[in-house]
Amino acid sequence: MAWSSSRLTSIDSLVARVQRNDPSLKSLFILPQKKLTGPSVASLVSALIGNSHLTELYASGHDLDPETLESFADLLGSPTNVERVSLGSSTLGDSGLVVLCRGLASNLRGNIKSIDLENKSLTEAGARSLAAAIDKNKVLSFQDLNLSRNSISVSGTQVLAALGERWSRLETLDITANGLDATALAHVADIVRCAPVLKSLRMGGNNFRDGQVALEDFACAVAKAPSLTVLALAKSGLNVFSDVAAKHFANSALTSLDISDNIIDAKDVDALGLLLTSSCLGDLNLAGNSTLGPDLGPSLAVALEQRATAHPGLPTPVVDNGSTTFKNINIDTAVPLRLDLSRTGIDVKGATAIIAASGLKVLILTENDFGDEGAVILADEIRSGKIGTCLTRLDLANNNFLENGCCAILDALACSDHSLHFLSIGGNELGDRGEQRAKALKSERGLEVVRPKGWGETHP
Repeated sequence: MAWSSSRLTSIDSLVARVQRNDPSLKSLFILPQKKLTGPSVASLVSALIGNSHLTELYASGHDLDPETLESFADLLGSPTNVERVSLGSSTLGDSGLVVLCRGLASNLRGNIKSIDLENKSLTEAGARSLAAAIDKNKVLSFQDLNLSRNSISVSGTQVLAALGERWSRLETLDITANGLDATALAHVADIVRCAPVLKSLRMGGNNFRDGQVALEDFACAVAKAPSLTVLALAKSGLNVFSDVAAKHFANSALTSLDISDNIIDAKDVDALGLLLTSSCLGDLNLAGNSTLGPDLGPSLAVALEQRATAHPGLPTPVVDNGSTTFKNINIDTAVPLRLDLSRTGIDVKGATAIIAASGLKVLILTENDFGDEGAVILADEIRSGKIGTCLTRLDLANNNFLENGCCAILDALACSDHSLHFLSIGGNELGDRGEQRAKALKSERGLEVVRPKGWGETHP
């Protein structure tokens, strides 16, 4: 990997290293401080044609003039070993992408597998240019496509979906924050159906409000996607999450589902419980759905217990007096879960039910305003042994605990059986007594009491 020096504006030294065909040089990052010109990029293209090792070129953040754009278009059309590229800044726009797509369309080697077009001021026209290049060049087949933070709109997704089986090698797609509404879900579902190796789909930051039927149809496509394990729908205006959608997601291959910072409320609590019937799901993020209500905790706790006993495993050989029989050994084969309930408005009663549930590995309960009284209730439940046997990390940061409340929780953990390795309690008033108890927990029980500096640093 090579990073351009921020002290020199020329890329001559980088070009020279590429020309030497250094086998250790796999990735090239050209910082925005560097001055890219048509001639300098042309020299880089010539060097790359003779380089058999470099596969990644990142020159994001650069404002590209017409001559430099043409040189990069030559790069995209040349028979190099470069597979992953990120070029240009927010000034690229549709007109700049047209130039780059001329290179993509003429690349007979099909070596470009990944292109990062995040925040390039693209619209539907840009999506059309990209689709036209893919349609024209039959050997061009992306594995990774990042179109996040643009404005391709619903029409742009429709154009991309029309490529059909040309997405057969697509593994990751990011269309976060593109001005999409619920009607775009049908087009994205078409892409999912044509992308059998798709692993990750990120499409948050859009507006899928009031799209119950569209979400259900999309979820049905997800359920039939054999490789799709990561789905991000954060900040997408979801205000309806039905049983039908939940069942489809639960029957999918998803291991990570992010539906945080939406408008999912109490009417859909039972549907969220259905999600947990999935034995694959290892990460569920519900943070920021602030109106889920007091029924959230008990409902999810019941679902977690059902999840822990609903997967009997495969028939297992058992030898008895020399003869072998096969029995279903009744063990939990569900993946241990990371559950984020930050800023959901869950109450202390619900939180205690979740903490005691089986099958949780990480539980995040930040910013729920439990207060000191809530801390004492949590401590009493922990002291009585009501804490999940799989739970290794508990995050209680920013819950308005005072020193007494913090000490109550720490004392309870000191005298009870549990599997916790990390406790995050930052953003509360730990006080001197709390600091002493935290140090004692680490030395006596090996429990790390984490005090994050701020929100965003509390996640494992």
